Parts: sequence; structure tokens; C-alpha cells
Amino acid sequence: MLDQAHDFFRASGALTVLEYKAVTESLLRSSKSAGFQLLSLNDFPGQGYAPVGLLDPFWDSKGLVTPEKFRESCAPTVALLRYTQSCYFNNESFKGDAEVYNFSNGPIKNARIKWWVTNAAGKTIKKGNLKTQIIGNDNVFPVGSFSFDLKEFITAQQLTVHVSVNDQVQNSWDIWVFPKNETILRSTDEVLYATTYDDKAKQYLSQGKKVVLCPLPSNVKGRSSTFHNHFWNPIMFAWAPMTIGALIKEDHPVFSQFVTSYHTDWQWWDILNNAKVIEMKNAPQQLRPFIQVIDAYDNNEKLGIGFEAKVGNGKLLVLAVDTQKDMSKRPATRQLLTSVDQYVKSNRFEPPVAIDESFIRSFLLK
Repeated sequence: MLDQAHDFFRASGALTVLEYKAVTESLLRSSKSAGFQLLSLNDFPGQGYAPVGLLDPFWDSKGLVTPEKFRESCAPTVALLRYTQSCYFNNESFKGDAEVYNFSNGPIKNARIKWWVTNAAGKTIKKGNLKTQIIGNDNVFPVGSFSFDLKEFITAQQLTVHVSVNDQVQNSWDIWVFPKNETILRSTDEVLYATTYDDKAKQYLSQGKKVVLCPLPSNVKGRSSTFHNHFWNPIMFAWAPMTIGALIKEDHPVFSQFVTSYHTDWQWWDILNNAKVIEMKNAPQQLRPFIQVIDAYDNNEKLGIGFEAKVGNGKLLVLAVDTQKDMSKRPATRQLLTSVDQYVKSNRFEPPVAIDESFIRSFLLK
């Protein structure tokens, strides 16, 4: 996987930036907090090299985030937003409670507070103003709430919510809106959805048909799946699963109806926390998962949650995600399954690599 090294670096680094922002803002929202301390902003070259930083060991940029972007969520004055979730069905509404962390040299008089929402193209689609007010100093100050309906977003969308103070201090947060997708996982004469690799699945494949295998995580051998990056390094902190995010094949047609970048973002939270990581070192070398979990650098095993392959005359797509639990409350997972469904039922589903049935059995408990 040496040719993927830079992609692994970019994807795991992007997740690091996301998680630093979330952790920092949670601390800033805590009004009684006396500040916070980070173990390191740069990579640490002792105690077993720990490439955990936003900067390299010499405090130079890795290209993961600009200083200006980082300071939006870590500075003497920061715009903050409390909201309940990152993923929504489009029959819901977004509500945000804006706050300002201000530990600058003094109060902010006549603070003009704006909010606006942009789509993936950067176009402003909603906006408003909160009450002009004095923002005190040395505390965290609620400055008002706003909400907007999501029913107009009939297709999967990534939106960005922005808040600014006097057009100088500003911050932003991504959210995702998905249609309800009432019907998912519907088998046909040509496509079988299955949670077990049973005789019916084998029959479909032998007849040259298509199978989507979504085994329950409890029935999959392998590591547990988590949204988070492994902390520090696996030599000093060898706790499972020792993975550092996932590399997403964003341009793969399986994601044509699912909004994603090359790395895991908050719309992947529910998916990854209800999945299982398949050990794929015994798969053909050419087989690369479209959801590829990144192993810790000292181990470097090939790991996956979603992949496709030819099996005999048939075509198989494996997605090791729980598709049973609380599906009415999981908009991102439902949308991913909708995108998978459209892909496997199209003529674009042509897996280039063949696998032997023994590999399928190797990662299933039953």
C-alpha cells in the first residue's frame, strides 16, 4: 500500500483537524474552564514517534490547516455554536444557540452578530442577524438563537453554518441533510441483500447475479470500528483498535448519492460507530476498499469496511455496517445504503478484481 501513503497522511490528518476543533470548542463553551492544555501541537519524536500534530517536529506546517482557519476556533475571542446533531432528515429543523467566548483585552461594544448558511458551492442560501449587544469579557456569553427548516433540501446536501461578530470574528460548522429514504435494502430478482453468506447468496452469485452482503458487526471477525483517531501512538498507548480514520474513495460511483470527501467527516460518525473493520491482508493486492480504514503506521495492515469484487460469475459488494439497529434514527446510514442500492442496480457496478469464496468465509463468524 506504499502508493497510498500520502493519501493515508491526508485523510488521517484531516480527521485530526476535525477532532481538534471539536475538542477545543467544547472546552471554550465550558464557562468555568480555566483554559486547556494540549499535549503537543507538533509531532513528537520521542517515546516512540507520535505523528499526532498539526505541525511537524520542527513546528512547520504539514498543510493540514491554515493558521487563519485554526484561529477561528482557538483564539482570545471565538464565535461558538451549540446544536444537537450534524446529520438531519429533511423533515427536521436546524436550531443553533450562538455564544461568544471572549477573553480579549475588553468587552465588545455594539457587537453585530450575523449568521448565514452556505451550500457546497459556497452560495448563501439563508441568513439572519441576532440582536446587536455588548459582549462582556472573561467569560462565555450567550448571544441568541436561530433556526431554519430543512424541507427544501430534497437531495442529500452538505451545508455550512456560519456565525460572525462584527465581520471580524467568525467560525463555521458543517451539517448534512438527507431525504427520508423510506424504502431501503429491497432485493430484486437480480440483486440480493443479505446479512449472512448463505446458500441463497451463493446461488445468486453462481447465476451471475449481484449480492450486497451487510453482515452484522457481531458476525464479522476483525477489529472494532470507531470514528476517532488513535491517540498519541500505539507503542505508548496500545489500546484497540489502533486505527487512524478512514480513506474514502470519494470519486467511486458507490458514493454518487452520498456526500463525502476523501476523509471521514461528521456524517460518518453513525456509520463507523456501527460497523466492523475487516482484516484484508489475504485479499488480492489489487483489491482496494472504497471505505478503507487506516491502520496505525507501525502495523500497516490493509483494512476495510466496504469493498466490491467478482465472485465466480457474480458480483459482490460487502458493507460491514449494522443495517438493523435504530434505522429510523440514522439518516446518514440510510443515505449511504440508498447510494449503494442505486449503484449496484446500475450498469456501473463492474468490480475489477476477483476474490475466492474462501476469503469471504475468512472474515465471517457465521
